[in-house]
Amino acid sequence: MPGGWFVNADLIVANSPELEIRLQELRVSGIVERARDSDDRFADLASTRRFLADLEKNERDQPLTLAEDLEVLGSSGLKNVSAFWLDTASW
Repeated sequence: MPGGWFVNADLIVANSPELEIRLQELRVSGIVERARDSDDRFADLASTRRFLADLEKNERDQPLTLAEDLEVLGSSGLKNVSAFWLDTASW
């Protein structure tokens, strides 16, 4: 639709391995903090990390960096591709 919007709620990875490790630590601890009392899969850090690793493996999820994600969108013909919001609530 000309003039329409496409909203991509994709997960991305950090540009550096060191930053990605820290972001994943924050992600996992945030999940545990929010869900430990209501979902046994997220009872602690180890079980949460196992759940996420299995999910990513089974779904063959291969998140890209933000720059790579924007490049894919732009190369598909979308105009004015940009990130105007990042959810950093768990950072």
